Amino acid sequence: MGIYTAATVLGTVVSGVVVYVASEYVKEIWLSPLQEYKKIKQKVSYLLNNYACYYSNVVDPESATEEEKKEYRRVSLETRDLACELRAFIETISRVRFGIPQKDKIYDASAELIGLSNSYFTAYGDSRRQQKKDVYGAIGKRIYKINSCLGIYDRQEDGGQKK
Repeated sequence: MGIYTAATVLGTVVSGVVVYVASEYVKEIWLSPLQEYKKIKQKVSYLLNNYACYYSNVVDPESATEEEKKEYRRVSLETRDLACELRAFIETISRVRFGIPQKDKIYDASAELIGLSNSYFTAYGDSRRQQKKDVYGAIGKRIYKINSCLGIYDRQEDGGQKK
């Protein structure tokens, strides 16, 4: 009976170690990146909503005040920083990525955020109505692509219907 007891104890210890190592492995390759992705996705959603007043009202650097230019530059840099954070996240993704979009989609969303960061200003000295209208159409497409690539909920995408 002593041999069976020792084998049972040893089997219990070994299986406990295997379960612990496996759970840590899953945590490192999937759960931690998933949590990081959700945080970045939340930041992107917040940025798109919070800075809509900027990208919906692009400014002409020639006619803007210094304070307006400074504020728009700050917003532009924050948008670019978040795009870079999103792009850097791609390097942490493993093959196991349930709940995390494909690398290409994350890269596309990052590229669109960089494009958005460049869209807060009109061409210098060009505040014509048609030019601004063209900018707004391009910005709307960028926002739509960012939302769809990252899976950010957009009520307009489901037809505006409450579920």
